[in-house]
This record gives sequence, structure tokens and C-alpha cells, in this order.
Amino acid sequence: MKKINILYSIALIFATLFFSCTASNETGEFVDTRDGRVYEWVKIGSQTWMSQNLSFVPDSGYLDGVSQEAIDKFGCSYNLATAKAVCPEGWHLPNEAEWTILFDCLGGKEVAGGKLKSPFAWGKLNNTSLVLFNLSGFSALPRSEKDIFAFFWVDTPTRCKETSYVLLSYYGKTAEIKKDKKRKKGNNNTNNFMPFRVVRCVKVDNK
Repeated sequence: MKKINILYSIALIFATLFFSCTASNETGEFVDTRDGRVYEWVKIGSQTWMSQNLSFVPDSGYLDGVSQEAIDKFGCSYNLATAKAVCPEGWHLPNEAEWTILFDCLGGKEVAGGKLKSPFAWGKLNNTSLVLFNLSGFSALPRSEKDIFAFFWVDTPTRCKETSYVLLSYYGKTAEIKKDKKRKKGNNNTNNFMPFRVVRCVKVDNK
């Protein structure tokens, strides 16, 4: 553990020297007045992001059958229509341009994933590989305790034939924006289509 802490400290120093936009110490908390839940936020470059997945449980449009403990830790999974409207007042679902600004701020999509991921709870192994530095403070978690992937919704225009999502993997440092085709009515083929994903909100005014 001591060795891990030393490596993490060295990484933070390196980030401060070479990646100034990842090393912002501007953090805080806010209360979602709908359910009283307190969320942490972090400023990364010019943007202010929630540093936790949204856990608000709406009346519909979310993945049911998940324990409250899991929702508290990993967030609630929503369909896209709900994801578009579920962020607290003053926050919204980020679009592709906003995710890209974040990745560029962290050195590009080739390395941004490692700086976004929390070093804990990936694959239930608490892996502390050097690709999991979380230098940004974004603290991305996988979709469950036993998983090795994280999927975040990207705000996609309703008229589009494809939906978009951000993919982070346990195995690499990349952050990818993926696309999948919307399922047609009556089509039961769910290959490469996940109707429920987590939401990470960005502040409306990032100026």
C-alpha cells in the first residue's frame, strides 16, 4: 500500500508539471434537491463535471432490479430518453463535443481513459495498475463490482439513427466514443446495443 501511495504521489506531481488542466484542485459538493443526495464535482480545464455517477431513481426509464447498494456506488442506469432529462437543475448530459473537450484536455483520447478511471473496484481486484491513475479526479467506475468496462451516455439528437456512448476499459488508457444503431421496433436482436447506461453530468455554464 505504501508503494502504491508513493507511485500515486509521483503521478500527481507529473500531472501538475505537464498536464495543468488535469491538476485543478477545484472541487466541491452540491445537493440534488430531488432526493437530497450529495454529489461531488471537479473542475477539469474549463469544464465542471460530477465526479460520481448519477444515482437518482426516476419513476421510469431506468434499469430495475438493481440493489440500492449498487446504485449508491455505481450509479443508476438509464435509457437514453431518460438520460437526456435526468440530470439535476444546472447540469446536463454531455454531448460528443463536450466529451471530446475533456479528452483533449487530458492529452487526447489515446491516454485520457487512464486519467479518468478510479483505481478501485475495477474487476473486483482493486487493481492499481499505472493506467488507472485518476489524475483528473473524474473517478470513473465500471458498471458493476465484477465488471471491467464503463459505459457513459453521450447526448445524441433524437433524429439520429445511432446512439453514442463513452467506453472505458480496465485494460487500457484510451477513452473511446462508440456508436450503435438504434434498435428498430419489434427487433429483438440486442447484439451491440445496450439500452441502459450510466450518466455523468456536466455543469451547464462552463465559462
